[in-house]
Amino acid sequence: MTASLAGLAFLGAGEKYRANHERALAYVMAHVLDGGRGPGETGANWNQTNWSLGYGGIYLAEVCARDSRSPAREVLAKVVKRLEENQEQTGGYAHGPGGPNALGYLELEIVSNFAIAALGMAKRAGIEADEARTVKAIEYVKSCTSGGGVAYSTRPGQAGAGEAGRTAGAYWAFRQAGRDGRFEDGMAKYFERGLGRLTEGHVSPAMHILAGGLASSFRGKKSMSKFWKIYLPYVMSCRVAGGAFDARPTEESRSLQSNSDRSNGPAFITAHYALLLQLGQDRFKLLDR
Repeated sequence: MTASLAGLAFLGAGEKYRANHERALAYVMAHVLDGGRGPGETGANWNQTNWSLGYGGIYLAEVCARDSRSPAREVLAKVVKRLEENQEQTGGYAHGPGGPNALGYLELEIVSNFAIAALGMAKRAGIEADEARTVKAIEYVKSCTSGGGVAYSTRPGQAGAGEAGRTAGAYWAFRQAGRDGRFEDGMAKYFERGLGRLTEGHVSPAMHILAGGLASSFRGKKSMSKFWKIYLPYVMSCRVAGGAFDARPTEESRSLQSNSDRSNGPAFITAHYALLLQLGQDRFKLLDR
């Protein structure tokens, strides 16, 4: 995940960071298909493969859109096949394959956002993908959506509770897959109404803020201007010594006494915000407008 985000940021930053990008690309190509953690001694399934496939697929698709002869094409084709194989019967995605996770469930909607975006971007980059699989994933996300807001899953207690960041990610993923109709308009209106609440997103505020930026970039300059009016001060307030960014506490992180953005390391959140700051500047072929 982190290497893919950093690679995208290096790619958008241009020639000055070519060597950094080449190292990130080599790492992702070598490891994106690695299996995640499987059942441990207790039999709990902690596999997280689908996150890497989603982020990695998005990154490799951007690379391939720039260079049709890139060796990343072969790896991206394998990522697409693996994402198709890992899709659950419902059309949604779990953290990874192998059955219910350690908490006893399969799908969580937000992973579908990255899978759909990766499949859509790969197809736009010229990689063959099974359209029926993408449609099935889209239909799963739709089944999680009520009033334009995308919920955690379709399970009781998790359905019906929309979240702005998750909805922004779904909208952006649908657009990457070529969808742009009334349903997408409903999602866009929902996340735009809740634009100021992206920092309240479950587990990773940085992930939700980036999703809001990506979605806003697809909505156009007016939407992007509203996004930056709220989040440029927030992002700049996260700067720390040495050029890195750090996570700010949230109500959830205080309650849980843990902060996932911070525990993933400084490169994780710095890559999110370095990429975010490049959106809307025509630095990417597929990622934004």
